[in-house]
Amino acid sequence: MRCLAAAALLLSGVVLRGAAVGQSAAATPPLAAAVPTLVAVAPCDVLRDPAAFNGKMVQMQATVQAGLDDFLIRPGTCTVPAIGSPLAIWLDYPEGTHAKAGPAVRVTLAAAQAVGKPATATVHMDRSADFKRFDAALATPLKSAGMCLGCIRNTVTATLVGRIDAVPTAEFRKNASGTYTAVTGYGNLARYRARLVLQSVSDVKVNEVDYKAASPALGIASAEVAGRVDFLKFARGESDVFLNGTAPYGRMRRAALAYGAAGEQNGVTIHFVVGNEGVSAQENATTAATPDGLLFHVSFDPERLTGDALNRALILAGTHIADMRDHGPTPTSIELETSGWQTVLLTAFASRQHTLTLPGGAVVWNDAWPTDDRSHLAAAAVLQYMNTWKMERR
Repeated sequence: MRCLAAAALLLSGVVLRGAAVGQSAAATPPLAAAVPTLVAVAPCDVLRDPAAFNGKMVQMQATVQAGLDDFLIRPGTCTVPAIGSPLAIWLDYPEGTHAKAGPAVRVTLAAAQAVGKPATATVHMDRSADFKRFDAALATPLKSAGMCLGCIRNTVTATLVGRIDAVPTAEFRKNASGTYTAVTGYGNLARYRARLVLQSVSDVKVNEVDYKAASPALGIASAEVAGRVDFLKFARGESDVFLNGTAPYGRMRRAALAYGAAGEQNGVTIHFVVGNEGVSAQENATTAATPDGLLFHVSFDPERLTGDALNRALILAGTHIADMRDHGPTPTSIELETSGWQTVLLTAFASRQHTLTLPGGAVVWNDAWPTDDRSHLAAAAVLQYMNTWKMERR
C-alpha cells in the first residue's frame, strides 16, 4: 500500500501575447480570448443526453449535496429512462481550488493502459463571496449524538456555471483474460455519466437538512461506546475481536487486504485529502503496477473521518475494491453499494455501536431494534439511502 501525503495538483495556465517585430502595440491590438458560448440547461437536460453537452460551458439552477461518497447535483423532478447509473450529475472543483466541501471518501478509477480522457479547456474557479458561502455551507458537518457517517448539515440551491464532461455510458470494459481495458464515467467509482467542473456560483440559498424528520431513530442515539476496533490493525491480525474463520472476520479481512500489504504495488493509492477535484493524473492512464489493469485512488477527508468513522469508510472502500477485483462480471452500482454496506454493518454490530446514520437521515443500524427485525430494518434503510439520497437507478 502506498500512502501519499495529502496534496492537490496545482495547474496554472500560461497566456502568450506578442506582436510582430517592428509593429507597434497600437497597430496590433491584443487578441481577445475566445469566450465560450454559455448554454442554459436544466440538470434533466444533461441526464437525458449527456454526450450532447460534453465539453460545453453551461449554466443551471440546481441543488447540490455533499455526503459520505457523493458530491452531486440533484435533478429534481426528472423523467429519464433506466440508465444503470445514479440519476445525478457529479460535481468537481477545478484542480488547485483547495476548497473544503466534497465527499468524505472517494474512489477514483482508471484503466492503467487505456487511452486517457481527452484534454478539455481549463476551468478556473471564481472564488467570489458567493462561492465561499456555497463551499462553507456544504462543508458544515452535522452534529449528532450517534455516528452520522459523512453527514453534512446543509444542501445548497444556486445558479451554477461550469463545463460539462460526459460519456454516453458509465462502464468498465475487460478483455478475454479479465484485464480492465477502459473505464468511462466520473466521480466516485466512475459511476456517473456526467460531471460539472464548477467555474462560478451565484444566487446561493442554504437549505438545512431536517435529519430528525427523516430519521426519528436518531433522537434516541447515545454516545459511542468503548471497545472500538482499529480496522487496519485488526486486518493484519493484531486484534482478536473476531474469531478467524467466521463470516464477519472473512468479509472484513477481505476489505482490508484489498489495500495491499505494506510496500506492495497493487494499483491502490491512499490520499488523505478532500476528494473534491477531478485530478487528471488520477483519471488518466499511467504505467503503474496493477494485477488486473485497474488503478484505485482512494481519498479520505482527514477532518470528517477520524476514529471509528475512518474505520467504517476504510471498510466501505476496501469492499468496493475487492468486489471490483473479483473474477466474473463487473458488479453494478447497486451491487457495489449493497455489498459495501453489508460489511460496514457487520463492523458496527461487532463494535457495539449504538446507531449508524447516513447522509439524508437513513438510520441503517440501531442496537435498540428488536433482534428479529434488525436485518429487515437495516436493508430497508440502506435501500432508502440509495434511492432518495444517492439517486441510484436500478
